[in-house]
Formats: sequence, C-alpha cells, structure tokens
Amino acid sequence: MVFARGLQLQREIADRGQFFGWQALTLFIVILALVLLFFTRMIVIPVKSVECMINRLGEGQKLGASVAFRGPRELRSLGWRHSAISFCVICRTS
Repeated sequence: MVFARGLQLQREIADRGQFFGWQALTLFIVILALVLLFFTRMIVIPVKSVECMINRLGEGQKLGASVAFRGPRELRSLGWRHSAISFCVICRTS
C-alpha cells in the first residue's frame, strides 16, 4: 500500500515536471522570437533610411531635414556622414 502510494506520487511529480518543462520551453521560444524581431527591426529601419538617402543623392534630390536615424550607433553615424557628403556635393553643384 505504501509502495503503491509512493509510485503514484512519483508519477504525479514526473507529470508536473514534464508540464513545467514544456511551459518553460514554450516561454523560451516566445521570448527568443520577440528578441529576434526587436533586433531585426532595430537594424532594418535605419538601413532602409540610409538606402533611401543614397537613392535621393543618386537622383540629385535634396535630402531635407526630415531624415532622422533611430538605430544602432554605427548606422546613425553612417547617416550623418552621408548627410554631410550630400550637403557638400549639393553645394558644389549649385
């Protein structure tokens, strides 16, 4: 009788442990997906802005003051450098 109760408790503990294991795995996957989406978005948006600026410069258009970079430091630096170069090019051609 005591032995049977012990086995039953072991099964219940194993079932609960498996349930919590699946919950932990699901939570980990969801958090990983959210982190990947966040960092991907953090990189893609500034790159598209730089691409748009390069296209405008190639077409000979003015960039305007509305270009703002909200991304990693290197991309913001690239955007600022591009703005400075385009300003110099536009000043020389005007």
